[in-house]
Amino acid sequence: MHHRVSLSIGLVSLAACSGGGGGGGGDGGSGVVLAPGGDRPLAAMVATVFTGSPVAFTSGNTPADLAGYVRELLAELNADGTWAQTNGVEFPLANTTTDTVRTITGTEHHVVVRWLDPLRPGMSDVPEQRFGANGDYIAYFGDGWDADWVGGAIGSPPQFHGDPTAGFVWSNHETMSNAEPRIGVAPTGQHLTLATFLQDAGVLAFDVTIAANWDQAAIDVYTPWYKRQLGGSWVSIRQDPVDLRWSVQLENANRRFDGTSETLVRVVGLPLENAQTNDAGGVLAPDVVPGIMADCSGCLTPWGTVITAEENVQGFYGDAEPWWNGRRLTLGAGADPGADITPAIAPSTSADFGRTSSAFERHDRDGYGYLVEMDPDRAPSVAFQPSGNGTGHRKLGVMGRLRWENATVVTDTDFELISGRPIVLYGGNDRLGGRVYKFVSATNYTAGMTRAEVRDLLNDGTLFVAHFADLNHRTGTTLENGTQNGVSLLDTDGIAATRGNGQWLEMSLAGTDIAPNAGATVMTSNSTVSLLGAGATVGQALADPDHNGLGSFASEDDVLKLLYTAANKIGVMELNRPEDVEWAPNGYASHGPLLFVAATQHNATRALDRFGVLNTYVSDPDGGGPIDAGDHVDTLSRTDVTGSIFAVRETGGEPHASTSFEFWIVKRGTQGNGPLDVARPDNLLLDAQGGLWFCTDGNFSGNGTADALYYLDLDPAHVATASSTFGDAFRILAVPGDAEATGPAFNSDMTTLFTSIQHPGAGQASSWPLDR
Repeated sequence: MHHRVSLSIGLVSLAACSGGGGGGGGDGGSGVVLAPGGDRPLAAMVATVFTGSPVAFTSGNTPADLAGYVRELLAELNADGTWAQTNGVEFPLANTTTDTVRTITGTEHHVVVRWLDPLRPGMSDVPEQRFGANGDYIAYFGDGWDADWVGGAIGSPPQFHGDPTAGFVWSNHETMSNAEPRIGVAPTGQHLTLATFLQDAGVLAFDVTIAANWDQAAIDVYTPWYKRQLGGSWVSIRQDPVDLRWSVQLENANRRFDGTSETLVRVVGLPLENAQTNDAGGVLAPDVVPGIMADCSGCLTPWGTVITAEENVQGFYGDAEPWWNGRRLTLGAGADPGADITPAIAPSTSADFGRTSSAFERHDRDGYGYLVEMDPDRAPSVAFQPSGNGTGHRKLGVMGRLRWENATVVTDTDFELISGRPIVLYGGNDRLGGRVYKFVSATNYTAGMTRAEVRDLLNDGTLFVAHFADLNHRTGTTLENGTQNGVSLLDTDGIAATRGNGQWLEMSLAGTDIAPNAGATVMTSNSTVSLLGAGATVGQALADPDHNGLGSFASEDDVLKLLYTAANKIGVMELNRPEDVEWAPNGYASHGPLLFVAATQHNATRALDRFGVLNTYVSDPDGGGPIDAGDHVDTLSRTDVTGSIFAVRETGGEPHASTSFEFWIVKRGTQGNGPLDVARPDNLLLDAQGGLWFCTDGNFSGNGTADALYYLDLDPAHVATASSTFGDAFRILAVPGDAEATGPAFNSDMTTLFTSIQHPGAGQASSWPLDR
């Protein structure tokens, strides 16, 4: 989701006194309040509170929550296209850019918590236990949400239960923007903010703006603090009954989970290559790793845990699949044909966290890049124990390693697990050419199971990858029909008459599905690539040392550790950055339960050609045209700069048993700055009635206007009306400048919508959230 940019922002003072000259670092505890000051931009969590409709609706309805209010606004617009202007209601928000957060009429917004705000009482003068950087996914747990759990059996889910005015929120912390310090190089942007904060705390005892002060000793002090900004926060918040503002309750129950060995997580279902140590050198229990990082989006489980997705971990200790240069294979790096593929395990000393001189603080690459199930009510040091008491934190090795964006659990319309069915978990791999995956537990969930029994269901199961067989490989957004552009898949009337078909392929050496590229045509420009013949299975293709120009997988563990390479080897259709996936038990119109997939964009080269064969050439000889005379319609690159939201419907309506699916598009991004233009959908959110909301990631860079949070109108009654708003997205909240809106979440009665404002000021000047 978040991608690093570089900008040098001048130093401004903080509220505490700066440290002295050069030298080592202290332990903090300056005796003065530590808080970022001046006009430096800070990532933050914002609450948008519904304050009541300022006008009467012709329906006579009085909406009680934000979701209901937006739907009433849409009903009025569809009855009278000029209703909003006539009644002085700004809906949608203007498609522009400011250095503020903006929200629609009928709401107010305020900052709940900022990066580096203290989370516990009595800690205002020390740098520990602070809210992390670049918040992303948010989950709200209203106090008393599990009040109907009896005898240990799980009851109501956290979604839309519990106190709407008090509870805990989980927030992911993905990464830090701008340039980290290196030897002889001073930090910029957010790293400069952190370094200055540490200087004022007495942790760094030198002027952090002077490049020459950054020696190895300084890097060694800074790196653990960098790790502490990532991971997640578990924070008690409460809403004032008078002014409706939310604030953090400074409680000892508030917790930080981060990238240091203060957070311990067990990898389940995939053994690690080596035993790991904590940051002091102590050997950890088998398959326990120190820390979580690059936590992007996630999901709230019906049994009360949070699944957070480790996405771009490759920059911290190194990439376990280093043979990919973008989507191009680098020979000699571990995946060459003719031999077993060998994952890179040892930490890189040139990676962000590998630059420390302490070998104990450098950790193996195969410990990161997982869907991580956090048990936020437990201490960070409590790792999950299979067949134990159901508590603690774990990485879902059963779903493999990828640059995961998020996950979603199949539920009924009450967001509860379905008794008599396995647990089904979907996840998206957010990279250009990434795919969507499905995990099906080996054992069924049964009503009355305890939390421990439910969690143990995820210890074993089967992993599948989605092959969008009918997708046009040149666009990634249309139906294949033998032409360059294909046929539109966009649903314009709620019927979705044009649909593609796809298959779920078991990602296993025992997989018996036919590999998509078995017996495929090898173009002359790819003549060095060999393929197994027609009818070869996924398992046979993965085990073959030469199939598709890649080496063989020697074990099931290697398949799981190297899922991106495995998907490329068998020729799975590449997608346009599948970021968020969201299970929608209500679907929309008459389509029944659906999986929504946000495909943000893809305007770069592909790993595979249209036959699923590895592209082995280095450059496109025709500058984007045909790659050889025998292939008159294929090109190296896709040109999707606006993104889409797909709908996926499982064949037969049973996700655990389905081996195929239909797909179409419910929203196609557009270029421009008109009232309804929007590009690059990212995080998805469902309200209690099944309405679809989404944030954007890159509308600012693509369309030149602020990224925002939108409501997507999928009501078929709005197809042929005064405004015909079916399929239109309505801007509800806009973020400042070049910031990104991420992680939207409702409180339990949907009167408040929480949103993370990520990396404000990363690429252009900003002072948000000063005095906002």
